[in-house]
Amino acid sequence: MWINCCSFKSISILDRIPAVLNKRIFQKLFQIGEVSGLTKEERMLYDSGLKAKRDYMNSIAYAKKEGAEEGRIKAEQEMRGELAKAKQDKAKAEQERIKAEQHTISIVRNLKNIGMPAEEIAKITGMPIDKIQAL
Repeated sequence: MWINCCSFKSISILDRIPAVLNKRIFQKLFQIGEVSGLTKEERMLYDSGLKAKRDYMNSIAYAKKEGAEEGRIKAEQEMRGELAKAKQDKAKAEQERIKAEQHTISIVRNLKNIGMPAEEIAKITGMPIDKIQAL
């Protein structure tokens, strides 16, 4: 079954697409037929509306693209900020560990100076005996 191209004008008089022809390609042909049956003024209005619709759809697509790009940039900035904070936190934790170790060494030295045995100091501080003796 085929449709004669010259019959587009007569397609426009149908109220609906016959069930047999209700496939995508035939729907497109019926749309073309409807447009070809328009007067010059109606065609200009139709074209203007179609252009406005396409402009709108392109604007939406562009806005989505721009929004996605802004979101990606913002996510990268947040990630950089989180990485910088993680590095700062790690450095701070390391400083606190060193400070605590220095404090423990100071306590060990004080306990050694008052004559406490290395075994007792090891029990109190948790520091290995060989390290206590090396101080």
